[in-house]
Amino acid sequence: MEQLNLRVTELEKTISLLVENIKDVNQTIAAAFEKVERNFEKTNEKIENLRGSANMGFENVDMQFRDLKEEIKKINDVTGYEGMYSNALKIVK
Repeated sequence: MEQLNLRVTELEKTISLLVENIKDVNQTIAAAFEKVERNFEKTNEKIENLRGSANMGFENVDMQFRDLKEEIKKINDVTGYEGMYSNALKIVK
């Protein structure tokens, strides 16, 4: 009977250690999920920041293209290339 009591006591200790390990694992998993959630939030914030700066960059490029087109029109007005081209077409015909 003594031997049976020793085995039961050992089993109780083992079960108690197992329960403690499960609790530790549970806490670790909960902390990991919180960290993943924070990382998702940071990633979403970074994506939003990139989206905003990309839009600003495209607007800037569009404005620079408009400026470039205006400058090209000025060159044509000053040099008269359009008239020369039209005359050249008439000569070729």
